[in-house]
Amino acid sequence: MPSLLRLILPLLFLVLAAPALSDAPTSDTQPLSHDEIQRFIPSFVQIKYHFKRSEEKAQGMGEWSSFNAESAARYAPFLEQKRALYAGGIAIAPDQVMTFDALLQDEYLDYIEIDNLRGGISRATRQSLLLDSPGMILKADEPAKLALQPLAFAEPAASVSPENTFYGLSFREENGKALFASTLSKPASIVTSTGDKMTWLPGGSRLPVLSRVGPLPNAADCPVLLLNSDKQPVGIGLPENALNATPGQPPLWYGKDLLAGHSLSFVQLDEIQKKAERDFDAVITEVKITFRQRSEDKYGTYFDFPDASTDAPQEVYFYGLPVSEKTLFIPKRLSRNLAKIIDRITVSVNGHDVSGKFVGAFNDVGAFLIELDKPVLKPASDLMQKGALPTVVPLLTIHAERKYGRKSIQAHYDRVLHSE
Repeated sequence: MPSLLRLILPLLFLVLAAPALSDAPTSDTQPLSHDEIQRFIPSFVQIKYHFKRSEEKAQGMGEWSSFNAESAARYAPFLEQKRALYAGGIAIAPDQVMTFDALLQDEYLDYIEIDNLRGGISRATRQSLLLDSPGMILKADEPAKLALQPLAFAEPAASVSPENTFYGLSFREENGKALFASTLSKPASIVTSTGDKMTWLPGGSRLPVLSRVGPLPNAADCPVLLLNSDKQPVGIGLPENALNATPGQPPLWYGKDLLAGHSLSFVQLDEIQKKAERDFDAVITEVKITFRQRSEDKYGTYFDFPDASTDAPQEVYFYGLPVSEKTLFIPKRLSRNLAKIIDRITVSVNGHDVSGKFVGAFNDVGAFLIELDKPVLKPASDLMQKGALPTVVPLLTIHAERKYGRKSIQAHYDRVLHSE
């Protein structure tokens, strides 16, 4: 049975310079009129993500990892019902739209369509990831079919308080495609702008933690177009986009900052992922654990398959990261019952087998340590994140498993959107 190693490390973390702050609150708020809403229709789109079955197919449990199983379950409803994932987007160029980063896996994504809400449809590709907000940019293959109206952003109010008025526009499909307007008199997010002074700022709707192994929603939300009291665009609200704001940083919804902010093309991302796969393939170490068999007994919880009727496995492969010359960190839960019946631990290092012993398991995380008889490992400290994981910014995740009789390393990207 294979095992899975999942590691997370920073892809890139860049901070914008903080802007100056000042402006006065507004009063006597007037709602957006029908005509004022109508003029923004050419700036909104509906996005349709179409999926296909992964070429990675189960070859029995010996070739199917927990990550593969989670991924398959995530896309199964769309594949079984032959339906697309719908999302909203906002035009930022004649051929580009900004939307939430849905963290879709390449092996399941078939093609993308952009619908301009007025009868025009074009296929699209993922162009780049936003690094300072959980969004991405799509590029239309045939922009002439869409006739999009890119947004021009005004300077945002320099000082924002709960008394400030903002309007929010977003696209939803409820009995037909429609734009919904709201008055954001009590903004959803706050950040600290200077010192200990609290400045209230608007943000997008709150969503659950996004993860590429989490469930996909039936329909993704649309980014919220933020208008100032003069009803001019000033920003785009993305979910949780104020979470990583700290003293001295600007809010992350400013439209001009989003357009001029840091991004990473999917071509660059592919290069980074391939390099990470090579780097981690050189240090991630394969471990084989064999277990004593007791024909008269059954053992309880066993890896990802809690089943009281399941026999203990004869052997299991794990993948670990060296944290010292003799110690391996294995990010996998090992049940107490199985730890008690470990018979032998064999670690493969540079083509040679080295014996090891079980040191213990962690209480708070699903992981355990193995100590080798000889100091033959090369610690991978230079590849690991130091300190707490940053939120919002894309991270690389490394997955190691045994496929077709050998070690296989895959790199993906993910984001941490909740700080809890």
